[in-house]
Amino acid sequence: MRIPLLAALLAGCGPAPSEELPASAEAAVVERAVLHVADVHLLLPNVPEGRWGQERAGLVSALIELGLADIEGVVPRIAGLAPSPGLRQVVTADAERWEASVSVSLDPWEVGLTVCEQDGPCELHRSEAGSPTEPSPAVAEVLDQTAAQLLRRPDPEARETWAAPVSDDPYATLLAGRGAAAFYGLGPVVKQTAVGDAKRDPITRAVRVDPGMAVASWLLARREYDRDLPFAARGLVVRGFLSRPSPVFSADEGACFALEDKASSARRVWDGLSARAPSDLRFLAPTASARLAAGALDETASLLADWPDAVLRHPAIAELRVALAEARGELDGYDDLLAIWQAADPTDPEPVRRRVQIRVRAEAYDEALPLTDELARRGAEAESRDLATALLAALGRWSEAAASAETAGKSTLAARLRARGALEKDATTLPPELAEDRTEAGLVARGWVALAQGDGKSALTAADRALAVRGTSVPALRLRAEAAELAQSPTADKAVEALDRAWPQGSYSSPRTAAGSSGSAPQPHAP
Repeated sequence: MRIPLLAALLAGCGPAPSEELPASAEAAVVERAVLHVADVHLLLPNVPEGRWGQERAGLVSALIELGLADIEGVVPRIAGLAPSPGLRQVVTADAERWEASVSVSLDPWEVGLTVCEQDGPCELHRSEAGSPTEPSPAVAEVLDQTAAQLLRRPDPEARETWAAPVSDDPYATLLAGRGAAAFYGLGPVVKQTAVGDAKRDPITRAVRVDPGMAVASWLLARREYDRDLPFAARGLVVRGFLSRPSPVFSADEGACFALEDKASSARRVWDGLSARAPSDLRFLAPTASARLAAGALDETASLLADWPDAVLRHPAIAELRVALAEARGELDGYDDLLAIWQAADPTDPEPVRRRVQIRVRAEAYDEALPLTDELARRGAEAESRDLATALLAALGRWSEAAASAETAGKSTLAARLRARGALEKDATTLPPELAEDRTEAGLVARGWVALAQGDGKSALTAADRALAVRGTSVPALRLRAEAAELAQSPTADKAVEALDRAWPQGSYSSPRTAAGSSGSAPQPHAP
């Protein structure tokens, strides 16, 4: 007899090993145009000699990072900093990797950006346009040269603003540079006690002095987003977009709406970006997430269809396809989608956990057991051990289950499992480990021994005591139904009805069926 409550015991557990994907998951897809992401790893400049060196280096760095994000498919990455919020859910399948380093000189004035393809040649792009107080023209020339090297087009509207002054107020421009230097760690970091204080927080002061400075609003919005203040961040990126149209501002607005749980608004923003750049993998996952959150299931399915295999097997897309199947109630092929997600992300235990749950619900415990090793490999060691113990018990491998529990440091459980193995061999003798056990499981086991001995009254007493410990215990209700019938108790019919209400499932709906059609004494329940 298997443990009736095993499904409940395993409800929160589950793992799956690396394995070849099912044939049904290997279906060919129609190739479509794809703009693979270009990951540009940006090395910030050394602070140049001269007055306001930190401010100049900080502002140039911010203008270059923002400008790179205006180029199709480009995700600028700076070590130690998260990308802009709208560029954090990027599909990096077959991504290009580039290395870039910024340089700034004040006397003579020059901005440089050295860009190297991974394992390939480097190109130095530099410009002397503009001045230290107005670096935008130099940055614009450098960005144009970089876009040509990357073979990618800048967003037309954003490009028109690259050479525009940062602000009409030189002091505001200086403050923007000072705030950028603090943001990037090129200057003194703003203390937590000073954040938001316009007198001590330069980026806050910069936005107060000139609310129309797009680059300053963008940096402050990123900080507010990371402080879990999406409403404040959204106001800043909307303000920035009004003075400097940029796809990164729109993407950040969509990310803020998502963090605020405003699914319809997030979908509107992401749909707009996706329509403008349907092949840009920077926007695929967040657009699909927004549609799914808004309940637009058919539109989500359409968006996720017909991508190359590498895209469909990216962790973010694999997880979204699982979520879509769940939302649509599509069971066929669900385990295959989980297998794809599992293979796509070798660190996430969730797809493995769900695959185990499928097998537990189907009582395919022998198929679920090997998956516990994979769960452990993904960092869920304790969950894996508990799951292995439960599955071994469900399979009747009591000594192995006890050894597993002992390894996990659960000596009391190990003793009960050994007792259960002893009961399996001799259902009429109470193991010494259960003699003084007053837990629900121990009382139920003692009741089954009494029942096996033909002592219905003692079994009924044990069942009632177990129900006093937990009134909804299905194992105790099951024991009581059998014991009441054997003891010819007038409450026998009510006991069966109580069991049916608590466990209205197939073979468990009738204690007679559960005991076996031969009418022989039932197997003892596991402690």
